[in-house]
Amino acid sequence: MLLVNSAFGMMNRAAPQLNVFALGFPMTMLLGLVCLLISNSGLPENFIRFSGETLQLMRNLEGATP
Repeated sequence: MLLVNSAFGMMNRAAPQLNVFALGFPMTMLLGLVCLLISNSGLPENFIRFSGETLQLMRNLEGATP
């Protein structure tokens, strides 16, 4: 995100007559959502695995056989 804002700042400095920041805000939000999508791509598999492990540990603590 810092890289994107820096690029928009340089573009604004190079061409001050263009309103780069009017485009920058939606583009920054879109890039942020893409970053969230990429970073959370493995979340469902990990949640399922951790839930299964937690339930197994609870069964073991209860004394039930697996």
